Amino acid sequence: MKLIIKHHWILILYTICISAIVGCLSAPQEPYYQVSPDRPFDFRQSDNFSDYIQHVRQELKQHRVFFDPSYQTSELDWVAPFEYLPADTCSDSEVKGVLLIHGLLDTAYALQDIGRALQNHCFLVRGILLPGHGTRPADLIGIERQQWIDSVAFGIRSLKKDANDIYVLGYSLGGTLALNAALNDPDIKGVILIAPALEVAYSWLASQSLWYRYFSNWVDVDPHLIPVRYQSMPTDAIAQTYLLSRQVQSKLGQSPFSRPVFLLLSATDLVIDAEDVLEIFTKSLTSSQNRTWVYGQTETSLEDPRIQVIEAFLPDQKILNYSHIAMPYAPDNPVFGKAGSHKECGLHIGLVPQEEAKLCMKRETNWKGEVGSTEETQYLPIQRLTYNPQFREMTKAIQNFLQQQ
Repeated sequence: MKLIIKHHWILILYTICISAIVGCLSAPQEPYYQVSPDRPFDFRQSDNFSDYIQHVRQELKQHRVFFDPSYQTSELDWVAPFEYLPADTCSDSEVKGVLLIHGLLDTAYALQDIGRALQNHCFLVRGILLPGHGTRPADLIGIERQQWIDSVAFGIRSLKKDANDIYVLGYSLGGTLALNAALNDPDIKGVILIAPALEVAYSWLASQSLWYRYFSNWVDVDPHLIPVRYQSMPTDAIAQTYLLSRQVQSKLGQSPFSRPVFLLLSATDLVIDAEDVLEIFTKSLTSSQNRTWVYGQTETSLEDPRIQVIEAFLPDQKILNYSHIAMPYAPDNPVFGKAGSHKECGLHIGLVPQEEAKLCMKRETNWKGEVGSTEETQYLPIQRLTYNPQFREMTKAIQNFLQQQ
């Protein structure tokens, strides 16, 4: 699979090399690409989640570049931190706390579908908005991973006041942050990792951002095409994600993690290296209660009995495989679902030929999966799968995992 999807990272390396030779990549002189005067919440001096939500929403009102200014309230509800309270029928002793941590370039919206599914089973669910997110992509320029780490630690402290057992669930970058938090906090009972960025695809190429950030603020600049996530990539964002993954892997090398983990990932993920993440799971995440669901077949044999392969080829739905972005979204999601407003064919990341991507955008009968994951012409052009066709089964498995601990 790497031989096909690696072209995305080759494109990034090409951008870095050419920029170093002929000049740095620059962004348009528009507010969306300019750093805002956003005033960060003081995570180290508070554990009040209501105050945090109020502060962040106020900052978003002032500094967010809205996708559609006539729908500001709706956009705030999508991207802001959230809290879902357990049902009134749940006794205090039943309530468990779950902190949801979104991915790089995402907002809290990415995990709202999962949050609602957990809310109905006596879970107090809180979703944070990582610093630098939700306002404009330029606010990730100069970001430090410690800011993300502090925001996660704050969310965990806030839950400890109101729930008995604490769990963390993270998607992509959020998965790495979730595991990092659990490595530092023995009170966390278990971890759910959804496509965690413990090892990004072609990490050597990602590591080049460590020097390139001193020459350019941007690796990729794209138009503002979707209200709930960025599509432009500041160099610092890649660099800090890479450094965080190395930080977590170093900790695991010193001491394996023995508390329960539920790992979910796609074998054809464009963003993370699924094979390497599975290796980390088998070698460094040691609990016998651990579980892994892999959507699709991997290139290496899966001898670990804790790993289960989930069929990802669903021809009756014209689904070839699973993408990175599909994992956390329900099929009825208004943005990413079957009838959602967002359609993705790989044009903005330059992974597929322009004509092929344009044809995909026009057609309504595309096969769906991870762009760049096949060269078989009968499936082309591929529309990126943006929802999880087995979302209900996934959330049920997450609920069971949490309730069994």
